[in-house]
Amino acid sequence: MPGTHRASDGKAPVPVIVLNAALEMTTGKAAAQASHALFAWFLTLDPAEKLAWSIKHTGDVLILDAEDFKRYPAKAVPGSVIVDAGLTEIEANSTTAYVTVPTGPL
Repeated sequence: MPGTHRASDGKAPVPVIVLNAALEMTTGKAAAQASHALFAWFLTLDPAEKLAWSIKHTGDVLILDAEDFKRYPAKAVPGSVIVDAGLTEIEANSTTAYVTVPTGPL
């Protein structure tokens, strides 16, 4: 499927959740945005990748400043970019999180 990549072991993708530190989200908000991004990424996987990740379920989290966060979306898995609706603490249309699956250094 376009936008998904296999980890270097070739068995299970290893997602990295990237959060936008410039938004100064509370812990709960950041956790919600991270989980939205991870779930959106999971939905892009084919059945074999879903199974492999469900068994291995590895990953990491990066919290990037505004400049770095804006630079990395080109590496985001399509469909995993989360844009907030602005109903709580974040301004509407703010990009809060996304997932990337690096095959090498970020």
